[in-house]
Amino acid sequence: MSQLSSKIQDFITDYHWSIPISVQIKFPQLGPILDQVCIPKVPLEDKLVWKHSTSGCLTFTEAFSHKTSIGQNMHGAKIIWSIDIPPSKSMMVWRLMHDKLPTDDKMMERGSKMASMCSNCKSHAESSSHLFLHCSFAFKVWNWFPSILNFPLNFRATCDIWKISDRIWTPQCKIVIIACLVNILNTIWYTRNQARFQNKNIDRKVAINMIISSTAFSGNSTLKTSAVDMTEFRILKALKINIHPPRAPTIKEVLWHPPISNWLKVNTDGAVTKNPFFKQLVVASLGPQKASQEVALLKISPPILFS
Repeated sequence: MSQLSSKIQDFITDYHWSIPISVQIKFPQLGPILDQVCIPKVPLEDKLVWKHSTSGCLTFTEAFSHKTSIGQNMHGAKIIWSIDIPPSKSMMVWRLMHDKLPTDDKMMERGSKMASMCSNCKSHAESSSHLFLHCSFAFKVWNWFPSILNFPLNFRATCDIWKISDRIWTPQCKIVIIACLVNILNTIWYTRNQARFQNKNIDRKVAINMIISSTAFSGNSTLKTSAVDMTEFRILKALKINIHPPRAPTIKEVLWHPPISNWLKVNTDGAVTKNPFFKQLVVASLGPQKASQEVALLKISPPILFS
């Protein structure tokens, strides 16, 4: 600011902006910007203002928030990470979510010159959406999954896949469905790499068996439980998973013995002494004088026997 020869007030005349013609010609976009600035009625001193804050002051918090990029809010980005799913498979899906898989379209965006062809269907150019959703091979695999869930699926993009987990599922069934989705995407990527680099074409049935085997490993090794529900029962059994029923509640055995002859046994935690009905019961059984003594003892060491 000390190097500037002019001040803001030099460009204000009768509370209106007065910009030299030479400046307007050189900076034509300056006029619309100045029209949005309110000119104060009282002359103020020039100072630097931080436009990204409401107060105009640059604080450390404001600077950190401005420089820190806002993270992407991706549906399913958290649920793919689980102790029951191998991290290598979750990482592959995470890369797919962030468009980091080296598919042909992404390689060409990075400058590679290549002839693109989907290695699974061999009839279209390869892209992430085609390979995992619209390819004839992927289409057959996704058609198998609704037969397990017993309801139709409709995906327009890969982010729509994870909406299945938003339904109400028991913990074991939910992790099984998430693991199955992760394994489907990993299997499609695996068959693509086998066809491209090893010249091995994996049949759809073999791929589905691979998905079932990997999903069964996650579903059987999890500690999560499942409730009695026929829909979830069919899903778990179709994927060859043993149902983990919830643990039975802990039952403690309590032995109660009747009091000896001419004694009254009272089981309480002491709070019952404030109950007027209880006091009337004790007075009727023991008499006024003895009842007051026994109620006082009852507050200290319940249960107690009254003779």
